[in-house]
Amino acid sequence: MTHIIVFSVLIFSVIFGFNAPKKSAWFIIIITPVLGPGDFYIGASSILPLTMYRISFFILLGILFRSNYAILNGLLENRYVKILTIFALILFILQVKDYPTPTITTLLPTYFIAIVLPFVLIREPKNLEKLIKIFVYQATFISIFIIIEYFTDFSLPAFLRSTARVGSYSIETKGFAEIYRSGFYRVAGLGGQPVFTAYQLVFYFPLTIFFIQKKRKILSYIPFILVIIGLIFLQTRAAIISAVVSIILMLLTYFILFKKNKSLVIKNLLKIFTVLLLSSILLFIFVPTIRNISESLFSGLVQTISGTNHDTDIDVTQKILRIPIAIKMIFSHPVLGYLISPRSAYFELMKTADLPAIFLYLLSGGILFGLFYLYHLFYMYVGTLKIVKTIIVNNLEYSLIVFYSSIALFAGIFVTFSNWVEVHFMLMYILFLSITISNQKLKYFYKRSLKRSTLSKSNQILR
Repeated sequence: MTHIIVFSVLIFSVIFGFNAPKKSAWFIIIITPVLGPGDFYIGASSILPLTMYRISFFILLGILFRSNYAILNGLLENRYVKILTIFALILFILQVKDYPTPTITTLLPTYFIAIVLPFVLIREPKNLEKLIKIFVYQATFISIFIIIEYFTDFSLPAFLRSTARVGSYSIETKGFAEIYRSGFYRVAGLGGQPVFTAYQLVFYFPLTIFFIQKKRKILSYIPFILVIIGLIFLQTRAAIISAVVSIILMLLTYFILFKKNKSLVIKNLLKIFTVLLLSSILLFIFVPTIRNISESLFSGLVQTISGTNHDTDIDVTQKILRIPIAIKMIFSHPVLGYLISPRSAYFELMKTADLPAIFLYLLSGGILFGLFYLYHLFYMYVGTLKIVKTIIVNNLEYSLIVFYSSIALFAGIFVTFSNWVEVHFMLMYILFLSITISNQKLKYFYKRSLKRSTLSKSNQILR
């Protein structure tokens, strides 16, 4: 019976994508980032249990069966698609021999979605803003369930797994593998693990600031405030540090890029920070739990930085001590590494010891693969800033969308220098490719309108 259900869902997914390509594409981006990281399953006892990534993959296949060659042409012409494809191919070769099933059924569908979906979603420049709104709503949804999980015994990933009859042993939530930090329960969130959820949430964080500037209404501050509360309850220090660094970077690059609109910039920033300050004061006064957790996190961070923390933050000390061990291993095989997947480097070489992601890629494929890993990440951030510079003269509002996206991409990159967690990478790839596609379409529409304007003037002269 289970096999029939799985087969039926797959067939329905392909048909859905074929019959409603636009709706199904937006369905993928709305549902998958929310239910994907927590391993929502259909047909767990079948040969191929269906996760949201796999369902989305088959929906996307249906879309491609219906589409024309425009998508294929766009894929072949996009430079970052080539970079990402090479990276994914190397990763596939390194990983498939040791982990064939997850590599074929999870890694390939995830990269396929990340590369192909933007070319279906972004049909005109305004679709980029729609995509960012969806990300902001997802951040709100995730944050709400973080708060629910902290104050109650309900966990959505645990509920979905129990409904699907999948073991919840790997979910770090109440009643299962729950964890505490400084005596406070550490929420797992929809990712099923606090670090997974926090890294995804900090990627969304800069986009909630853009949402405030775009809407300019009281309700537009809700996602921003909820994400801050969510990050506090998750107690993931790397994500909190990333959020702070992202704000600092945002301020610096804001004033550099938008020199001619300083008054507007200052006005918007003052509004944001006023709300942040007031909401923080109110939360600290009326919600003692948030105040206590925040004080504990801040104290731990200060002690860690000063080197005086030896008890409550021992995991940070251990993480620092692992780095020389990893460096020694890297120098033993510097050129090609150990020719294993980053996953094998994490589980076998480092015995599940947490490390910045770059060290695992250096161990995996050597210096060249490690540098290519960094290149493919920072290409997104730098490339987005370049796009901001090209469009800022013609379209200030649109350039702000791209600017805040660049900060979101930076936040998603920054956290990888603390830990090897990449569940949010699919979103980053989708966002960056969407920006490049949207920018191309914006240039096309601008040239076309300029041509029409020139023809109109010529006609007037002739008359």
